Amino acid sequence: FLDDNSLQHGGVGQILKATTPLGEVLAVKQMLPPDASADTPAAQRAAAAFAQDQFEQEYQVSKALSVLRSVPRVYGRGVINGTPCMIMEWIEGITLTEAARVMAVDDEGRISPLVAARMGRDIFDILTSMSYVADGFAHRDLSLRNIMVDTSRQSLAEQVEEGRFELRLIDFGSAVALGSGAAATNTSPAEAPQKHYGATPAFASPEMLAGVFAPEAARVSPAVDVYAAGSILYALLEGRPPFNVNDGEEVPDAAAAYRVKTQFAPGELTGAHGAA
Repeated sequence: FLDDNSLQHGGVGQILKATTPLGEVLAVKQMLPPDASADTPAAQRAAAAFAQDQFEQEYQVSKALSVLRSVPRVYGRGVINGTPCMIMEWIEGITLTEAARVMAVDDEGRISPLVAARMGRDIFDILTSMSYVADGFAHRDLSLRNIMVDTSRQSLAEQVEEGRFELRLIDFGSAVALGSGAAATNTSPAEAPQKHYGATPAFASPEMLAGVFAPEAARVSPAVDVYAAGSILYALLEGRPPFNVNDGEEVPDAAAAYRVKTQFAPGELTGAHGAA
């Protein structure tokens, strides 16, 4: 039984909460329909094939990494009304976007530096654990919305008090196995943000935004996750990402974000207690 009120969107799919007749709670992730803006049948077929490949890649990466506690377990896959789907563990919790608002200690949205440091430790623990599976994996779209705080056992307040966080990494639509030789999904600086196949510009490393101007090997690397994790920590400490790449746009342009990140320094890091 699918709960339509639970609909959430990811990079290449949408997720619904499901309950089996036995009362088991699961997540069903369905592939998003391919881009319908193509003006020729051949282009439409290519878009459909690309969407299928992206969803298949996400399934394979998610399945491989689901042996880790920090990644939702993958139980299987199938088809719903002709649309590919995967069946996964349902994570009861909130994203870091929501958690940061709750934990903020000032009007700027900053959180305590100590809490940010502890959360950073746990984020980097997740990245390290990904290197132990096969030849390692890179997520390539780390952001506040793609990391969740699991609150099924402890509330967010209890985790803050304890100093350890039950973090779960989600949405592997841009992820890749290291050493696989797989091409990065950002093939065009202008195309990637609109299709949501690439990294989130506010947190992404420059090479993930450079399109054809960066070597493929630079994007198939754990270094891009380290950069994004640093950007997340900055956002937790300052209440905003290190670079202003939105420029009033709901979906930032990757090429413009690349120029900002390679030509300017990030904003000064002061923290909630900087004035003291």
